[in-house]
Amino acid sequence: MSDLNASLDYLNEHPNVNEDKRASIGFCRGGARSFLLATGPNELKAPIVFYGAASTNEQLAKTRAPVFGVDGGTDTRIASKVPEADAETKRLKKVHEYKIYPGAGRAVFNDAGDRYNAEAAQDAWQRTLVFPKKNL
Repeated sequence: MSDLNASLDYLNEHPNVNEDKRASIGFCRGGARSFLLATGPNELKAPIVFYGAASTNEQLAKTRAPVFGVDGGTDTRIASKVPEADAETKRLKKVHEYKIYPGAGRAVFNDAGDRYNAEAAQDAWQRTLVFPKKNL
């Protein structure tokens, strides 16, 4: 996380970067890190999380940006916790958009793996493109 935050610090100083229009996207462990960037000091504006680790209530309370998450429905380690996280973000009056693809597993977007789901991946990508436009 210190490397990612240092990268954001660098971008914040760059004359061609608008601090109000910074988003991140990550997959698996990178997805979890994308979420964590929204809990840190850099005020990331639109993290996108593809099957990252489930967030704790403490982490959810620290988010200052709308979050978009994508999960496969058969990846119960994460997908089963999403409704609880969504309820907590609503209680906190924060924005949490997510899409769980029933019948799809973890790594639904990885077209090099055996869990790839073309229909879900295409839909997830379209939603991914819309999310920053709505929130930046």
